[in-house]
Formats: sequence, structure tokens, C-alpha cells
Amino acid sequence: MVPEPALGAAGMAALARPPVAVPITPEIRTRLHLVWRSGGPGGPATQALLESLLR
Repeated sequence: MVPEPALGAAGMAALARPPVAVPITPEIRTRLHLVWRSGGPGGPATQALLESLLR
């Protein structure tokens, strides 16, 4: 599952099976809890994800 704005991201069309938007009703509203080792988040992909989530 990805948020709908991610469907327009560069590279999505290059996937062998591009994702499809499916409406979910009622809208899901929840909190997301993140946990990582005491040394901090790992590689560049993890750091990019965290930056995106914290915006």
C-alpha cells in the first residue's frame, strides 16, 4: 500500500505491474509508530523514508 500521491512518482510506470489506486472507505486514520536501533536509522532508503514521513 502506498499513499495516492506516490502513484505519480517517477519510476512507478517502469514497474512490471504498476500499482492501482483502490479507494478505501471509510478513510483510514491512524498513527504510525517507527522503531529503530539506538545507532539511528540504517541506509539511504531508510533515511529517505523517514524524511518523507516526517514532512
